[in-house]
Amino acid sequence: NGTAAGAATVRVDGRGTLSLTGFTAASTILLSAGDGDDVLSITAGTGTNFTITADAGGPSGSDTVVFNGTSGDDVVTYTPSATVAANATVVVNGITTNVVDTETITINGLGQATADSITVNEALAGTNDSVVLTPGTADDGAFRMNSSSPVTFLSLETRNVNTGTGTDTLTVNTSAANNTVTVAGAAGANTVTVDGALTTFTHDTTASDILVVNLGDGDDTATVTPTTGIADAINGGSGSDTLNVVNGA
Repeated sequence: NGTAAGAATVRVDGRGTLSLTGFTAASTILLSAGDGDDVLSITAGTGTNFTITADAGGPSGSDTVVFNGTSGDDVVTYTPSATVAANATVVVNGITTNVVDTETITINGLGQATADSITVNEALAGTNDSVVLTPGTADDGAFRMNSSSPVTFLSLETRNVNTGTGTDTLTVNTSAANNTVTVAGAAGANTVTVDGALTTFTHDTTASDILVVNLGDGDDTATVTPTTGIADAINGGSGSDTLNVVNGA
């Protein structure tokens, strides 16, 4: 039923649900959607680390792989491929899915818990990474690391972008509304809060990493507490914006 250990449910293009049960940690499951613009929907259970390969197939078009969480607190990690933009590895509650040839990914925490989390990892240690994060309403939003397929997330309360080593940039784009942004945290673990939704930017402090906040339209307020190990760039848009700088540690 997709909620027990060793279980998951899968749907392809809205057709009937396929239930997977009784799989052990040594199991491997291959889902091959073939050609066309496909939607693969995966709902993983908890407690068993079996592996799924979700191959959305060619040609390059509008394939989507959707991951659904549970009614509990879900733990998600996302790691893009270092060599193929349409490939990635997504782990939901200990169950690994290798995503192949998909143009978009959606991760849905379902909104039934208050501590769903996602960690976005760099593809390869030491690379210079660029991550663009666009927060949405409440705990929704979207991100893209380098040239990888874009990811939309829903109802994920805790977000961590971990770019590891290298010279990295996190760009946060706010909406056209009147946004309130707070940049704070500690060296190597800076935080960006947009209208109450917090994201942690985990990075090394030996390189010249950059945090960019584009305020966009609206009358926005940004409060920044600078730290060592990162350069902050706050770009105002149209409207009457306010920038407050607090003496940092």
